[in-house]
Amino acid sequence: MINDTIKFIPNHKPLSIIMRHAERESIIDMKNALSALLTPQGKIDAYTLGSQLTHLAPVILYNSPVERCHQTADQIYHAIIDNSGDCKLNGTIFDLGGPYVKGDWSELMQIIQKTGMYEFTRQWFNGHISSDLIMPLPEAALTQINVLLKQLNENINCTINISHDWNLMILLEYYFKLKHEDIGIPSFLDSISAYKMNDTIYLNYHHHNLKFTL
Repeated sequence: MINDTIKFIPNHKPLSIIMRHAERESIIDMKNALSALLTPQGKIDAYTLGSQLTHLAPVILYNSPVERCHQTADQIYHAIIDNSGDCKLNGTIFDLGGPYVKGDWSELMQIIQKTGMYEFTRQWFNGHISSDLIMPLPEAALTQINVLLKQLNENINCTINISHDWNLMILLEYYFKLKHEDIGIPSFLDSISAYKMNDTIYLNYHHHNLKFTL
């Protein structure tokens, strides 16, 4: 899994990456979904990955406001530093969390508890969930792609954004036209990469590549 993450990161600069956090504790009750932390193995995996990302340095790290994303970023940061790489841990970006949640979080969790996470996600992506509760897919996708585009426009060598499976799934569904029913859920530490050449933006996910002009 970690080797696959490395394998599909393109060798282009500037580079902006959105990555799911490392392995977390099991979520038994959805109302506690935001409090699940990394497992001991998750910390090891994040550090191991970081030690393999030193060639991307200098690296700037951001994370979702959720603590497990900060834990992941912290492990990657220390691994890069320990391997003599240049790295900065720059804190949180709100849009790496859940900017697409518009209504009451507890109401959202109650619906997910009834339908299941991935059936809820399908209903959401198909436009069957009230926009008062959660952003429609096109709007949600814009929040995520804008994080990457802003960083690319700042001409930063490499930025890594630690986020969540939903955030990657939004980009995969809307831009890549890849459904989670077909390709599965992004694994821990899975990632989508973006880079810019002239006025063209390239997005990469595993063997899937696309481009669009600004």
